[in-house]
Amino acid sequence: MANGHEKCIHHEAENFITDDLQSQTLEMVALAHEAVRSKDPIDHYVLSWQEGEQPTIKQAREAVQMAMKHLGLEGHQVIWAMHADTDNVHIHIEVNRVHPETFKVVEINKGFQRNAIQQAAAIVEKVQGWKTHDKARFKTDELGHLITDSKTKLPQVFTAADKQKEPTGQVKDKEIQTGEKSAQRIGIEQAAPIIAAATSWKQLHAELEKVGIEYRRDGSGAKLFINNTAVKASDVVDRKNNFGALQKRIGLYQSSNQPEIKNDPFNRTQLITDTRFKTGFDEPNIVATGFSTFNTLHDLPSGNLDVTNTTNWQKSKTQNLLQSHESSDNRGTGRVRRGSHSSGTERSAASQSRQPLKDNQPGWNQYQQIKEANDSERSAESLALSKRHDSEKADLKAAQKEEREAELKRVPKGNGAMLNITRSAISVKQKPATQEQKERHSAELKAFQASLKSIPVYKNWQAEPQIVSERVRSLIDQHITRDTQPPRVSQIIKQLTQRRDEHRHFTYSLDKNDVFRDEGKIIKILDLKSDSGIAAALATAQQKYGDVLTLTGSDAFKQNAVAVAVEHNLTCRYDDPQLEKLRTQFQAQKDAAVLEAARAERDRAAAAQLEKSKEPAPLHSPIQQTGAAVPLGSGPQILDSGFTLNRPPPREAKQPIELDMKGLVTDRERELVQRIDAAIKVNDGAELEACMNTFGSIRNEAARALGAVAPQEINRAAIEHQVKTEQNTTALKRGHPEPWYLSGIGSITRVCAWDAIAIKKAAERDAHAKTPQPEGMFKGAERKAWDQHNADLSGKAEDWLTAAKGLKRELALTTEQRMPNEAATVAAQNAKNAPEHATQLERFEALTVVEKRLEAALRPHKEKKQRELGKSQGC
Repeated sequence: MANGHEKCIHHEAENFITDDLQSQTLEMVALAHEAVRSKDPIDHYVLSWQEGEQPTIKQAREAVQMAMKHLGLEGHQVIWAMHADTDNVHIHIEVNRVHPETFKVVEINKGFQRNAIQQAAAIVEKVQGWKTHDKARFKTDELGHLITDSKTKLPQVFTAADKQKEPTGQVKDKEIQTGEKSAQRIGIEQAAPIIAAATSWKQLHAELEKVGIEYRRDGSGAKLFINNTAVKASDVVDRKNNFGALQKRIGLYQSSNQPEIKNDPFNRTQLITDTRFKTGFDEPNIVATGFSTFNTLHDLPSGNLDVTNTTNWQKSKTQNLLQSHESSDNRGTGRVRRGSHSSGTERSAASQSRQPLKDNQPGWNQYQQIKEANDSERSAESLALSKRHDSEKADLKAAQKEEREAELKRVPKGNGAMLNITRSAISVKQKPATQEQKERHSAELKAFQASLKSIPVYKNWQAEPQIVSERVRSLIDQHITRDTQPPRVSQIIKQLTQRRDEHRHFTYSLDKNDVFRDEGKIIKILDLKSDSGIAAALATAQQKYGDVLTLTGSDAFKQNAVAVAVEHNLTCRYDDPQLEKLRTQFQAQKDAAVLEAARAERDRAAAAQLEKSKEPAPLHSPIQQTGAAVPLGSGPQILDSGFTLNRPPPREAKQPIELDMKGLVTDRERELVQRIDAAIKVNDGAELEACMNTFGSIRNEAARALGAVAPQEINRAAIEHQVKTEQNTTALKRGHPEPWYLSGIGSITRVCAWDAIAIKKAAERDAHAKTPQPEGMFKGAERKAWDQHNADLSGKAEDWLTAAKGLKRELALTTEQRMPNEAATVAAQNAKNAPEHATQLERFEALTVVEKRLEAALRPHKEKKQRELGKSQGC
């Protein structure tokens, strides 16, 4: 139960036949396999104490027992372990919902397992005296009994008053993919407050219509229609504002196209809207006669209905007789057809615009414009193709009709046999043209569908490395020329070649390698390793879209693009505040590096001038005359006393070895090596340290690239997994249980389920053997049955054990047989990756040499810092 990350301080197991943990695990898995109707009857729970609470082993055991009792799992197999690897002592519980004797599967709390375990936690807290959690959903009284709701008699759920309803998990997942607020979230944010504050149906409909939402009755409940998407009202509002509660609070439901009812003498539960019936609405003195409630209307014969207008009865049979249901299916119930006014133009609410999931979502407006433009273009092209096909069909049909009529006129009148033969001949003659047109139209439609460019969902679109813009400058304002770019970028743009594809997009290549593609409002980066290509794409985007750009893709791509722009002296900015902040930092670092380089150049010039002044003067120089003054620091000089002062000459600077560029792949690597060379030459410690910081990311990138194309070995485990899957499928087809566990605890231990079944049968046999054997003169039949049962259990255990052994042999044999094919596949893949692997290996080795040189150059500076630090600390 413990691993390298979990500190298990105690564990126990209950209701098992075996004693050791491994056998108990097999026993639990085997028993779970008996539940053919429950796919995964083994549940996992965690009981956690608050920080600072330290339960004893006895208290932990009692907590588990209380939890199992509340869950209705007393007597079930349970394994629990107590961990203290975090600030909160906690217990992991694995419990089998299959009873070991009855083999029945227990359904916990009618499927509401989470509520049940939280209720159990509340009981444990009260009984053992622990502190109650602030956000506990269930609470107990002083005796440890759950507090129940007075109306439902169920445990009362305590929730925060200000807790807002959240979209369901599946809806949240879709929101993450699309980057768009779901209809359910819009309803929660906009419709729920309106519904909660409504004092009448008229006010509710009017306020919802202002925000583009419609409220309709649907069956016994209601739905909200947001952007033509129906959402159950119960998924938007709480129980206090559901459909039933609203009718109790603001009166009988009324749709928005009905007049507000101020008086209904019949006190009906549903409404009649057809003008053929006398309703008595808004007539204060009318007396209810004939029936007292609307429900009686279903049982009345048609002759008893008071029809006020019968002139258009036949024409109005399909009109709405009553407005009791507003769902779009218009299905009828009872003797009177239900109607829906949803088709009426007066009912159309203002549509909700698509809303981003988060404010200031990067690229959201651009994505919507691109998607709408793409959909509009697809619709226009599809409509044009459909119209052309319809026109061609009509032309062919008219031509064939004219041909058919001309042929039939030649047939003598009254000759029916000849007429039939002529019709058949014409049909056979015209069939090839019709079939050819049909096949041609089908081929054109398939080609059109294949040529359509689909826009990915927002999440995937945002992950693509590209540059987007809300607008594109006019061609006159773009001025995409080489002269307007910085010197180095202009040279790159001169080397670009372009081609146009079937989507009317321009793909630009550099050295026969596609680097980016211009798709109108998008410039998509095709080669992430080419810094030159990224620089050219950014320059093109700046001229095309303006100075402020939007970058999408991974964080690594964005950061690299910003760095490339700064390195190539591009002046573009970014709408993302984080990228703009990063650009400012990079620009400041570059400016500081330029100033430092200029300062270092001045220092080198001054040092060279100083060294030149220290050189010995020539022999005929006046400075060497006897008695002449000797300037300090002028080097070895001959004095008049004949004594020569030999000062130690200045230590010559070690000339650095130029680093080799061979093997380096990207421009970024080459530029970094040039920086390292320059820093070593001037012995610049700060620059060397900056280079070391930058070098880490480059080395990691090279390591990843090398690992991606490294020679692979045969994956025997994957082959075994495939064979096990096939054996499971075969066993199920034959009516046997699956022999292998491909997930869960069984897959971790890599045990065979049939072994577990054999162990279970053997344990049952041993348990049966311990029961007393019938003895006595008249116990022959019982003794025979006892022996037969014992033999059956032994035979089943042996059969399962034999079957498991055979299965394992088959697994080993099949795996060995498939190994050569896997080896051939791996060898082919390795051969395919060999050239790239050699390139990446050479790259990695070259970077290793650079790293060693950089570390050697940086070592003296680190030692100097350590000495200075020691002096400052008084060491």
